[in-house]
Amino acid sequence: MNVYIIILIFSVVVAAFAQILLKKSAEKTYTSPIKEYLNAYVIFGYGLMFLSMFITIMAYSGLEFTNVPVIESLGYIVVMFLSYLFFKEKITFVLEKLKTLADSWRQIVNTTANTQAQQTTSTLNIIG
Repeated sequence: MNVYIIILIFSVVVAAFAQILLKKSAEKTYTSPIKEYLNAYVIFGYGLMFLSMFITIMAYSGLEFTNVPVIESLGYIVVMFLSYLFFKEKITFVLEKLKTLADSWRQIVNTTANTQAQQTTSTLNIIG
C-alpha cells in the first residue's frame, strides 16, 4: 500500500476529530461571544483542522489528484462513528452504500499500486 494513502487517511481522521471538538463546543452555552469563539474546544479544533490541511498537502505529493477526493470521503464515515461514540447519535445508513465505498477504495488502492509499479518498471528500463 502506498504510504501517501496512509498519510491521507491519518489526515482525514485528524479532521474528523477536529469536527467533533467543534461540535462539542457548539453544544455548550457561553456567557459571552468571546468565550463562545475563544475556548479550548474551538482553538484545539481549528488547530487540528490546520494540521490536517498540512498533512493533506504532504499526501498530495505522492498521490494522483483524481484519487484524493474518494479517500477524503472516508471522513464522512469517521465522523459518523465518532458522533456515535461521543454524542450517542444514531447511525442510520444502508450497508450497500458502505460496500460501494469499500469497492471504490479497493479500486483506488489497486490503481495506485499499478501506477507505481509501471513507473518503477519504466525507470528501470531507462536506467538499464
